Amino acid sequence: MEGYETSMHSRMLKKSASFVLASLRGSTYETKYASPLRSLRPRWTAILNILRDRPMSLRAATSLNMLSLGMAAIALGWVLPGWSAEDIGSYEIGRPATEAEIKAWNIDVSPSGEGLPPGQGAVKQGMQVYAAKCAACHGPTGTEGPKDRLVGGQHTLQTPKPVRTIGSYWPYATTLYDYINRAMPFNAPQSLTPDEVYSVVAWLLHQNGIISEDTVIDARMLPGIQMPNRNGFILDPRPDVPGK
Repeated sequence: MEGYETSMHSRMLKKSASFVLASLRGSTYETKYASPLRSLRPRWTAILNILRDRPMSLRAATSLNMLSLGMAAIALGWVLPGWSAEDIGSYEIGRPATEAEIKAWNIDVSPSGEGLPPGQGAVKQGMQVYAAKCAACHGPTGTEGPKDRLVGGQHTLQTPKPVRTIGSYWPYATTLYDYINRAMPFNAPQSLTPDEVYSVVAWLLHQNGIISEDTVIDARMLPGIQMPNRNGFILDPRPDVPGK
């Protein structure tokens, strides 16, 4: 059984490399990549020796993992001398993203307000948008559900049953715009206009007692709103964490 298993591993590795070589044959890349790939053949013996030294129960998993990693490395050029990022592009697969395409995906909003678009919204307009787009999941007042509760919960985080909502838990008001704009409503994400998003944000902040009913929310106003739990989070104290 042991000899059969080792032989199977050998065949798997050799067939995989042979497949790649056959794929290169006759192509414009044969000269450049086939020779370096053949130079890897002596390493097969070393791989098989590693497999022989492992318990039989681990050999199958190890060989499959090594095979997968090896094929990925071959495909991406990590183990082929002379392969560069320019070479990958020479396959003429795909194209650089356009500015418009990048802009469509670049919609994140930072705590400082960077990324907020022009527009504004008021509490009364937000109540209407919320009723039409959000209440079915979160309830008429943001407390009923069936999905996450959005309103209330202040002063409960230190209790045995904390209620984590926008008003009790979230540290930044700008996160509201980022998340609603990116992912809501659930059945039609990114379908709201900037004014609609600002309006829903205003209504939710008002429902949580954070802003007054006559407050108008825009890109200048939103980052300056102090959330109740703003100081409830601490920086990661580990010295190896980036961004300190």
